[in-house]
Amino acid sequence: MVAKPIETPVAVPVTGQRRARKEKYTRSTLKRALILGGIVAVGVVIRMVPYVGLINEGYRQIKTRQDIRQLSRDNELLRTELAQLRNPQRLTAWAENAGMVSRQSVEFYSLPPAPHKPQRPRSLLARLSPFSR
Repeated sequence: MVAKPIETPVAVPVTGQRRARKEKYTRSTLKRALILGGIVAVGVVIRMVPYVGLINEGYRQIKTRQDIRQLSRDNELLRTELAQLRNPQRLTAWAENAGMVSRQSVEFYSLPPAPHKPQRPRSLLARLSPFSR
């Protein structure tokens, strides 16, 4: 038995047709495609930005209207509570429960007037100045 020699592959030169097909998608073509895709993406983003702003403004308006409604309700409740607290019958009942009594005659007290404060003597320069009079 004789051993067969092992065949080694030999590099075959590439023909012009195969090379042309391989270079169909070169780097410059891929760059152009990426640039075009980037331009389209930027255009879409620029086109959508105003709509996002409008949507956010709409949400803000809805929230503001809800806040106004809630504040109006709170204001009405506070006005009602204030009216109840200012009710003279309630104040009279509260004062009687606290041990206060009503007076038939009213007495006024006054304080003596404050003592006279002497003026500070002016300096010579202030006395001579025409603007200080």
